[in-house]
Amino acid sequence: MVEFLKGLTQLHNLFYSVLWFVVILTVLVFVHEFGHYIIARWNRVRIEVFSIGFGPELFGSWDRAGARWKFSTIPLGGYVKMFGDSDATSGLPAPGLSRLSEVERGVSFHYKRLGQRAAIVAAGDVPCREDGIPLRGPAVTGRDAPGCSAAERWRPSPAPGRAGSSRG
Repeated sequence: MVEFLKGLTQLHNLFYSVLWFVVILTVLVFVHEFGHYIIARWNRVRIEVFSIGFGPELFGSWDRAGARWKFSTIPLGGYVKMFGDSDATSGLPAPGLSRLSEVERGVSFHYKRLGQRAAIVAAGDVPCREDGIPLRGPAVTGRDAPGCSAAERWRPSPAPGRAGSSRG
């Protein structure tokens, strides 16, 4: 009986660990994808889908701008599908992109200037950076104190005579 209870406790702990992992990952994915979404909208790109998760849709709704906001069955990521994308990866432009009207080109990701496209792509990572927004705590970021991340603790020190020295 004692072994059964130990096993049940371990199963309980595993369940809550997985649950919290999914909750934290979902929040991080939302913030990441919202970065793409808000900068794309700011640059007047039409958003077709904002999804948390992959696979079949569990539930969702439409916003005033015509974007579908949805939660899907596999909560291990997400995507923002912009007008003109052939799929959610924003890879190669959709076939027939050259046949878009002038109005459709104005709201297509692929017809924006390079700087606008770069800002939209980079915007997903900006809020998820350690110093971007105070969303994550020490358990997630590895930060013990300001300016002391796990990566900084393990960074090798510069070779002797190299740091701050100049030739001449």
